[in-house]
Amino acid sequence: MAQTPSEYTPHGEIPASHVIHLSRGETVKVIDGHLQKLDLATDSVVEDLGPVSPEDAAATDPFTHAQVLRQQHGFVSAVEFDGYTPTAPLEHIQSLHTTWVVPEYPADRSIFICVWNGLSGGALQPVVYYWSATQKYYLWPWAFIAGRYVNGPSKVADPGLEVTGYVEYLGRDGDGYRYKEGFVGYPELDFTVTRTAEQGPADGVIVCTEDRGVPVEKWPPNPKVAMKDIKVTMQSGYIAPESLSWVAGGERRPTPSGKNTVIVNSSSQKGVVDFYFH
Repeated sequence: MAQTPSEYTPHGEIPASHVIHLSRGETVKVIDGHLQKLDLATDSVVEDLGPVSPEDAAATDPFTHAQVLRQQHGFVSAVEFDGYTPTAPLEHIQSLHTTWVVPEYPADRSIFICVWNGLSGGALQPVVYYWSATQKYYLWPWAFIAGRYVNGPSKVADPGLEVTGYVEYLGRDGDGYRYKEGFVGYPELDFTVTRTAEQGPADGVIVCTEDRGVPVEKWPPNPKVAMKDIKVTMQSGYIAPESLSWVAGGERRPTPSGKNTVIVNSSSQKGVVDFYFH
C-alpha cells in the first residue's frame, strides 16, 4: 500500500490533503458545504477545495483532530502534543497581542520546535517555526478551518529578532466569524480566514512552545523564552478582566533549572509567561 503523503504543521505530521497553502491576498471559507479558496479583494473563487466531510465540519480542536488523522493514516508520532501549552479561558475577544524573541538555533539542528500565541486552542496562531529542512526560523501564520490546517505566506526570521504576533476579530461573515492574524510590522504576512458556524468565535487565549518530545539538551541554548506584553482587547460592550486565569498545560520536562512554565504576570494588558528551555 502506498504511503499517504504528509506534511508537518505546528500540530505535528498530518496528511497533505488536510494542509492548505494560501498566497498573499487569498483567504478560505466554507460556502454551501465546500471549502473555497477566495481572492480576498474580490471575493471571487480561486479554487474549490471540495466538500467538507462531516468529521472535518465537526472538528473544533486542532490538536485532537491532528491526532485522529495520524491514527487514521498510520502515522507514527513519537510524542503527542508535547510542549508547554498554558491556556486562559475568555470570551468576546477582539484582539490578542504577544511579544517574544526568536530563540537561538537549537543545539540539534535536525529537531522540530516552534513558539506561538493564539486563540481557541491554537486554531488561530502566528507561529515562529523552526524548519529543520532549511535550518531556519520562519514567521508563519497558521489557522484551523473546517478540519484543515491552513497557512499563509512566511518570512525567514533570525535568532534574536523580537516579534509581536497578533490575532484580530474582524466581524461576522455570513454565519461565520472572520479573523486576521500575523506579525506586527510585517503586512506581507497578514492572513485572513473565516471560522465556520460550527467552530464559533475564537474564545480562549493560549501561548505555546512545542518540541515533539525532544530532549532538553537538544533545545536552543537560551535559558528561556519570555512571552511578554500579552494583551487582550474586548469586543464592544465587554471589558477585559484585570488578569487572565491561566491553566497549566503540556508535559513537565526535566530542565536543569527545574522550571517549565512560569506565569510571571497574569495581567490581561501586560502579561508575561516564561517557557524554560534549561
